[in-house]
Amino acid sequence: MLRSPLILFLAVLLGWGVFLPSQFCETVVHAEPDWQNLPEIAVTTTRDNGDNSSPLPGSLRAAIQQANQEGGSRHIVFRIPQSDPGYDPQINCWRMDLRISLRPQADQIFVDGFSQNGKRAIVFDVSTTIPTANSYIFNMSGVNDCWVRGFVIIQTSFESGFLDSGGFLFLYSGKGGSFRNKITDNYFGVGPDGETYLGAPSYAIRLFSGGENLVENNLINGARETVSINSDTGNTVRNNKFGTNAAGNRRLPVTSIRTFYDNTIQTTIRFGSDVFGNVIENNVIAGTESGGIGAINIGSVAFVPNGYSGGTRNTIRNNRIGIGPNGENIGPPPGKFAVGIYASTGDTVENNIIANFDGSGILVRDSVGNSAEPAQIRNNTISNCGMGVQAAWTKTALVENNQMTNCKAGVVVNQALLDWTTGERTRVENPFRIVPTVGVTVSQNRYAGVTGPKIALTENAGAVFGDGYTPNLRTVPGEGPNHFQPTPTMATATRSASGVVTVTGTTVGAGTLDLAAVTANTVTPVLTAQVSGGPYSVQIPADKAVGLQQVSATVTVNGDTSEFSPTLTVQGEQPPQDTVAPTVTVTAPTAGQQIESKPGTQVVIAWQSSDNVGVVRHDVRLARIIPNGTPTLELLASGLAGAAQTFTWNVPENLDIPQAMVNVEAGDAAGNKGNGNSGVFTVKKANAPPPDTEKPVVTTVTLSAKKVKRKIDPNLTISWKSTDNVGVMTQDVLYATDGTSFSLMVAAGLPGTAQSFAWTVPGTVAKTKAGVVKVVAKDAAGNSGEAVSNSFVIK
Repeated sequence: MLRSPLILFLAVLLGWGVFLPSQFCETVVHAEPDWQNLPEIAVTTTRDNGDNSSPLPGSLRAAIQQANQEGGSRHIVFRIPQSDPGYDPQINCWRMDLRISLRPQADQIFVDGFSQNGKRAIVFDVSTTIPTANSYIFNMSGVNDCWVRGFVIIQTSFESGFLDSGGFLFLYSGKGGSFRNKITDNYFGVGPDGETYLGAPSYAIRLFSGGENLVENNLINGARETVSINSDTGNTVRNNKFGTNAAGNRRLPVTSIRTFYDNTIQTTIRFGSDVFGNVIENNVIAGTESGGIGAINIGSVAFVPNGYSGGTRNTIRNNRIGIGPNGENIGPPPGKFAVGIYASTGDTVENNIIANFDGSGILVRDSVGNSAEPAQIRNNTISNCGMGVQAAWTKTALVENNQMTNCKAGVVVNQALLDWTTGERTRVENPFRIVPTVGVTVSQNRYAGVTGPKIALTENAGAVFGDGYTPNLRTVPGEGPNHFQPTPTMATATRSASGVVTVTGTTVGAGTLDLAAVTANTVTPVLTAQVSGGPYSVQIPADKAVGLQQVSATVTVNGDTSEFSPTLTVQGEQPPQDTVAPTVTVTAPTAGQQIESKPGTQVVIAWQSSDNVGVVRHDVRLARIIPNGTPTLELLASGLAGAAQTFTWNVPENLDIPQAMVNVEAGDAAGNKGNGNSGVFTVKKANAPPPDTEKPVVTTVTLSAKKVKRKIDPNLTISWKSTDNVGVMTQDVLYATDGTSFSLMVAAGLPGTAQSFAWTVPGTVAKTKAGVVKVVAKDAAGNSGEAVSNSFVIK
């Protein structure tokens, strides 16, 4: 295969092209192993003697060595009792004692952390379990079709520097590669609660020279490189969360990371050289810590020498980078890029949501694509970044159909990397660059709130523009490189007594006029208006004109954008500050009114509002009244005109609100707000059934024994019968030592169909002659019923 840098370089020079390994080898389809039906090997102790030739019986090392000797196809399960010295009652987990790396050497070994209590209950602390350099908890060199899942991997102390080479899972192909292995559902650097950062090793997962491996549903925090892939083919990294809590909506603070090189996380997902056909999809990524390179990085280095291959036909898609599932800002400190691809051929970055990076949202550089296989940057949503997309030293990249919002610049095509926070080049030249920038296509992208140029072309970099914009490098009024559209004239800018600013002038053609406020050569968009060509007069509302002193303008006609006009000073004093809030009276709906939520139902909401200066906007909200609680508000309409006094509400079908009100908020130009509420009314479903008020019934709570001997036979079967007029949804089983104080939860959330539960009485339960259990059944309406057992003895 064309895998070495030298051969790849010759392939580029001679026009061979670069091919995936499947073009040289016959494709083989491998059946998924029948994991759950593999013979089981049980781990019964957390202890380890570090001896692969004579491992401690019952240890994880002994289980793996047995699987190696028997030829693999084994399911390693954990059955460690709470009496084990490694049990931590504070977190209900077992801390493993591991002296040297574990070395699976047979295929189809399933190491199942979830087998212990059905949750992540097995904890590896790299600080104490891996005491030698260049070691890994699992070294899976040369094994195939193995699966490791359900573990917690942390590093609570950082006294030794060699941990830069430490990690969790290491796949290395020194003897044929590692293929089709699965690393799923593990927590790296985070406690079992998925919320607490506890420190992590320098590397979480490293994949070398194998292929078709799966990294899925992991929560990874704190590693210098969380997933590192080199010379690997066809791997999938999906549905993971990097740098966040388990929900992905909060960035976890990482303050104690140490590596051999520095104290920072460098890259979240890193591709090294010669990576083919890998997929990174559906992940939530918070980005890197201060000083890092980027969130996703193909090529791995700041510059790429001639002939070095960063990757071919890799795909990065459907990830959320710097932004949580519900729009939360989980982005990094300033100066990072979200996705960087280097020396690539035919890599695709598509359908990602990227936000909150002061550097580039997507950076493509040193790319060696050709007309048949360019790097493709398409259908991404990029917001609040320094630059949306930057292409430098790049051949035939395609930047298409991306949405860029609230960025300092949209698409920058250049011969040197730029720091858009200063506008300065960060590097004059790249002595190792493969090709100059040429053949970059920028087409059908969309821009909103981009304060600088939508497209910037520097130093004669080759590009083809299809977005309908001419380049506009600077945001300083009176300057700019464009000469295709004449600058609009600005004749007057006058503020009235009410605070409205009227701008007049002339444009050559019909198009879009963009007005901007100017402060110390900083331009802030104020208003966009359509002009018909010739003289124009545009009014900036008083609320948008507060503090406006200088104004400038550009005009876009037939897709061409002009330079900024000369700055014009606004004439007229700012009116006195208005401190009087508007008043609002809501007249409909009326108190006691009943509204049926059926198809086609419309309700006219009416009010009367007034202000000493004038109302400029209205917001309408629906309030759900919660007895003894805070009402919840739902926005029905926002930014209605100041003159509006009604709003027609299309009532959703099957809406059911016992007590509701409508709130109308009026605002004036000074930002003062006044509110009014309607009377309390009811929204109900058409022909809604009566509420369920009948409690479930629990009877006949019986026990399998009247006496439990914890050290001899701690097992107790609890049986009962529960019924409900609609249906039992969930059931809880509780225990009281004294027969009355049910402080111990035996089982929670059992299904409504359950009629028994086998309880292994913990050794921590005190002796008693009056033990009692209680069964509580709940239905969907929140009604509950309960019953207790006879007393029994615990010895």
